[in-house]
Amino acid sequence: MGEITVKESSNKPAKKRMPWWGKLLITLGIIFILIPGILVGVIYACFYDGSHKAVDVHDNVETAQVFEGAIVDSLDNTTSAKKMSVALKDNDLNQVLYNVLNANAQIKEYVPNFYVEASEGKYNFYIEANFKNIFKTKVTLYTESVITDELITFKVNNIQVGRIGGFNNFSGLVNRFIDSATITNALKSSGLNLNFSLEKLEITYAMSDFQNDVKNLLKLPSEYSGLFDEIIGNKDIRTISATGNNLFALDINLAPLKVTAATHGINNFTVKNGYYSAFINDLRHDVVGLLNASKIQAKDANVVSKFLLGGEAVLTTSEQSTINTYKTAGAFDGVTHATTPYYDFTTDVASTLKSKVQNQITEAAVLEMITFGTPIDVNLTSSDLDLMFSTSEAFANINCFVADKSTDGTTKNYKDNYIMMDRASTIMNGEKIFFAINVNFNGEPTQISIEARRKASTDFATMKFDITRILLGDIEVGQSTKDAFLSLINSALGNDAFSSVFSITNQEITFNLSSILNEKGITSLNATVDFAIQNSTATEDGKLLVSLNRKV
Repeated sequence: MGEITVKESSNKPAKKRMPWWGKLLITLGIIFILIPGILVGVIYACFYDGSHKAVDVHDNVETAQVFEGAIVDSLDNTTSAKKMSVALKDNDLNQVLYNVLNANAQIKEYVPNFYVEASEGKYNFYIEANFKNIFKTKVTLYTESVITDELITFKVNNIQVGRIGGFNNFSGLVNRFIDSATITNALKSSGLNLNFSLEKLEITYAMSDFQNDVKNLLKLPSEYSGLFDEIIGNKDIRTISATGNNLFALDINLAPLKVTAATHGINNFTVKNGYYSAFINDLRHDVVGLLNASKIQAKDANVVSKFLLGGEAVLTTSEQSTINTYKTAGAFDGVTHATTPYYDFTTDVASTLKSKVQNQITEAAVLEMITFGTPIDVNLTSSDLDLMFSTSEAFANINCFVADKSTDGTTKNYKDNYIMMDRASTIMNGEKIFFAINVNFNGEPTQISIEARRKASTDFATMKFDITRILLGDIEVGQSTKDAFLSLINSALGNDAFSSVFSITNQEITFNLSSILNEKGITSLNATVDFAIQNSTATEDGKLLVSLNRKV
């Protein structure tokens, strides 16, 4: 019988195969836990940006203060650069955006910072976003400007979120926290009629809106509105650009606004310097001192400037009331020119002209003319005629632009620049007469001229001129501006005593010496009056020659 072998059984347990549902759980775990984790990591790596830019903005600087500062600064370099430059810098807009965010707590919760950096016509708008402190990112809008005659457009050509660029739309994301209308309305309420469109990825500024915004910021009197429109609408005078850190700048070239010899056909003619150049800086220092000491309010800077320049004699009833209030409060205590004005506007122009004429007509001369027919020659120089404008109360009005440049909310640091009429020059040439009125841009004189041509007149002792054109420097203005300016001048000169001698309408200028001559016994019954013009030259006044002859 063969040997029987017994096989020993193994004590190792048999391997169990993983059930199908176990594999499924692991797979789902990878899909729903690991892969999302990776994706979240990728998203954070690409789009997370917790960096913060410390922008130069201040809690105590109001939006109005920003624009007031821009207007005052626009007049800084008129004498050196020969231009007025109204510029909105990137940090000006940053302060406005900062104020907008601070006024909207719900927006600021998600958009804690919104600012712009500008360089030579390229603009980067940065929106720092914070989603409940869980996720932070920064959206960058890379923008360029396109400036045409009708529109300034800031067009977004690339969007970067975090570290990833190349996006062409992000309104769906951002509109959850801030929309186009909110930004646009906030800018409009602050004085900038910009239109912000997240959907079109552009900011537009209509030239007409820009023009009106600048005019409103300048706070020009209504009578100057037409002149401003004439200037800013002339492409030879104004340019709009984007250079340096300016979002845009409106430059008004002052050189074309000066009278040249060619304008009036007078070789080497020079318009006379302003009357106020010797003391205007002292006057400005007085006003700034009163502002910094909180003795007057910024809104009254023009009235106070007018008072210190010409005294109470040049004030309207309303202006006098304002000054009286300050006087009662002791605001002008220790201010020398509150009692002794810088300039005397009290000269009676009509009496001055009257005396100049009558002093040249003696009783002996009148008797000799009537008895023997000997003519009496009288002349008024261009300087005599200058006086009738320059002592007018219109020349006491100073458009004074002030801005508080302080940022701490406690101290005051006012700055003061100005635009004002400060001289009239009469120019005589052939049968034409010109009145060139200096408009002084913070030390740089420009001229507005009334040009008139002599015409026939049958009225006794009366010389008449047809007004042919109004010129800004060498540039002729339109009819509406012409009418507005002549109305302004006529109302400024139109006191009862003076209007009997000199008057301006929209059509003509009239010199009437009849009332002055009548007091000397010279009337249309016993005399005729002839007029002639002696031309102005570079070194000699022009003259209005009046010849009195016995009536035959």
